[in-house]
Amino acid sequence: DTKNTDEQWMEHITLRNAFASLGDREKQILSLRFVGGKTQMEVASSLGISQAQVSRLDDEVVHGKRSLIGRMPGDYESQFANLRALYVWMMTHPGKKLLFMGGEFAQMIEWNCNQDLDWLLLDYPKHAGMQKMLSELNGCYKELPALWEMDSSNASFEWIDGGNYQQSILAYVRWDKERKDPVLVILNLTPVVREHFRIGVPLAGEWEEVFNSDRHEYGGTGLLNGKNCESENIPAHGQEQSIELQHLPWLGGIILRRKNNKEKKMMIKKMMFLLCAVCTAMIMAACYPPADQVEISVLDIMKTNGLDVKGVTLNHDGGNKYSGSALIREKGIFGTKDVPYEVTVVVEKSLFSPTIKSAHWKEKK
Repeated sequence: DTKNTDEQWMEHITLRNAFASLGDREKQILSLRFVGGKTQMEVASSLGISQAQVSRLDDEVVHGKRSLIGRMPGDYESQFANLRALYVWMMTHPGKKLLFMGGEFAQMIEWNCNQDLDWLLLDYPKHAGMQKMLSELNGCYKELPALWEMDSSNASFEWIDGGNYQQSILAYVRWDKERKDPVLVILNLTPVVREHFRIGVPLAGEWEEVFNSDRHEYGGTGLLNGKNCESENIPAHGQEQSIELQHLPWLGGIILRRKNNKEKKMMIKKMMFLLCAVCTAMIMAACYPPADQVEISVLDIMKTNGLDVKGVTLNHDGGNKYSGSALIREKGIFGTKDVPYEVTVVVEKSLFSPTIKSAHWKEKK
């Protein structure tokens, strides 16, 4: 067919001219992506550039390569564990993130613009767990500035161990701008659980596990590091300090964060605020005497004013105010009787005996 041949010839000329206009780095990216069959992250890692530089030249869907879960090796359990580990790598690796619809719950077939997503898969625990994991991984990404603050800078990434081919374990650090709140990522890419695994850390202190792809609710086996790890003066992986993890889950990824000084300072501030509040309450209680002491002082004042007082009962209304009642014996035409009075008292602050600022009483109606 002459028309088709002409069109193919024109496309060939257009592509050849477009390719010739590219720089050496861009040609290398395209060669690795479409001739070598490498992923964006693999190209970025091999060339030492960010994934964003790769994605600018790779913005179309290539059909026939299957879904991510469909490309995972191993049995059913291993495929999901592998994909969870891959997502941890993607979200913690430098570069902008891209995930086609359906990938968040491990759709078995590749995305197709002509049909709906297979939402019915969410009725199955593994697929629902994958969706939950990716949702919480996104939340973790937002909460850790080191994962995105210097996304396009090589200074944000540092290998801890990139050559452990015997165990297929990768470990790297993502740094924030101030280099005070790093994130440590460890990926175990074999179906073998590593117990009591020691890894070097860039800063001394207490490290806590903030994400683990092997949680039960994600469809994993639940191999978590519940306790925080305090660094030790044991050199490892070129670092002066190291920690020992209780578990490194099979085909899994974990994210650790150092409990930094900001959190400790905030905790100290909260404790100091609480202590000040308690001390203030104690001092205030000491400044304003109990009601029974004020009653004695008011009784003396009323007797000094010539009143025959049988008794005074007061309540502390808060601050320097007290109120209550008194019984005063009064003489009348038909003899004496006890008359109830309302009493209000204002005192001055005193750590010792109560000082009455004012005392008022009137007959109850």
